[in-house]
Amino acid sequence: MTEKELCTFVYNSDRTLTEVSRFRNPFYDHDCTLTEVSRFPICFFNLFDYCNGVFLFYNCYCRTICLWNPSIQKFRMIAASANHFPNCYITLGLAYHSANNDFKILLIAVAYGGIDGEQAPPTEAEIYTLSTDSWRRAVISVGSEPNIGSHIRLERTYLFFNGALHSLASTQGHNFILSFDVNEETFRKIMLPQDYINNGLLPILDLSADIDQQQQLAVFKGSLALIDFPVDRDIGDEIWHIWVMREYGVFDSWTKLTTVALSSVERFFGCTDSGELLVKKLF
Repeated sequence: MTEKELCTFVYNSDRTLTEVSRFRNPFYDHDCTLTEVSRFPICFFNLFDYCNGVFLFYNCYCRTICLWNPSIQKFRMIAASANHFPNCYITLGLAYHSANNDFKILLIAVAYGGIDGEQAPPTEAEIYTLSTDSWRRAVISVGSEPNIGSHIRLERTYLFFNGALHSLASTQGHNFILSFDVNEETFRKIMLPQDYINNGLLPILDLSADIDQQQQLAVFKGSLALIDFPVDRDIGDEIWHIWVMREYGVFDSWTKLTTVALSSVERFFGCTDSGELLVKKLF
């Protein structure tokens, strides 16, 4: 396989991978009639998300989103709204709207700071619906906080689970999970496990960091999970902590499952159905 191809695999019970499908990467298709794709090489399009067989790519230079369904060899180019501030970073989440058999994109533009000493503008949220090919604005409000988006910091990517998009979030030194219900188009706050907060394991989100963070949300055996892996590549084993929310949305159901030691891990991808961690080793 080369960069001109993308492959899908299934993870087997004997810990081997079996190739399911192989597709030509549309960004390397020089015969493509869409000039928006052929004009920008693959290095400008970053894979942000995947949901129900559809990939979401984003080009930060031209603020263009691409939805690609390799099974039917079709893609949709979407211009991100021009309402975003120039000094901001974009978070994107792709979700399947089961009630309408549709796809939605959640885009949140988070400002780094004000220009020339001015106060940073509030965070903006927008929702794209594939069937109508349209964007609409949304206020990030949860419970008694009418506009939490005015001072929020988010991960760049989301986890789609139980009909909602989830992201680790931080606001005024307070850390939590921000969820977005795709059917109702409402935000809610999910509190992190108390012993996790008490142990001081979760730092304020570092906006200068790469997508791979020291904490990551995942689905562990059908439940929402929080994986903590403080990486220090100068030492041997790295200690990984796993918390699972046994009953979705119920704070008291958070349970610390285990602590494992892993070494030389470059990236964490997620969990298998049986609860194994899928990682990429440095060597």
